[in-house]
Amino acid sequence: MSLFKIIVLFSVFAVTVGLCFAQSAPYSKIVNQENGFSIDVPGTWKIAQTPPPDTIVYAENISDNDTVGYIESMSVIVETHAVTDMTLEEACNVRMLNLSNELDQYRHVDDDVERIDNTDTHWFNYTYTKNENNLTDLSYIILNNNRQYTITFSSLTADFEKHKGAFFKIARSFRLLK
Repeated sequence: MSLFKIIVLFSVFAVTVGLCFAQSAPYSKIVNQENGFSIDVPGTWKIAQTPPPDTIVYAENISDNDTVGYIESMSVIVETHAVTDMTLEEACNVRMLNLSNELDQYRHVDDDVERIDNTDTHWFNYTYTKNENNLTDLSYIILNNNRQYTITFSSLTADFEKHKGAFFKIARSFRLLK
């Protein structure tokens, strides 16, 4: 076998092993019995032991060291609704209206309905400015048993496309506990 063929075979093998390793990066399953859900977070993300107020789960992508001054994050907020007949669309519209009133230069970018764990969810992403940073967030709204689950991912707008796939993968791991 020629040296060239050996180098090509070794290169293909190295790339294949690298891809397999990258695709099987370990995840940490967060189970919250009290609020009835679980979600998987990449093992390279740091899960806050004491999340911010009103937040059930908060995690940061500490493995992304190419961004100075801002780290991608995820939060899960759970709200109990007094009104039991709120539709998914109504909950999403209320959330978007509140965000448009709270955030500087809020701009709705995109949204869609998706099924996760056999439950309709409504996701939307939007841009805004905070502390002189241009940010893009992706939020999921999930309604179940008078609870509204809001999963939000945040990134610098310049980095959003790079992280969007991971954000969707994490959100799609969300499970309601039976």
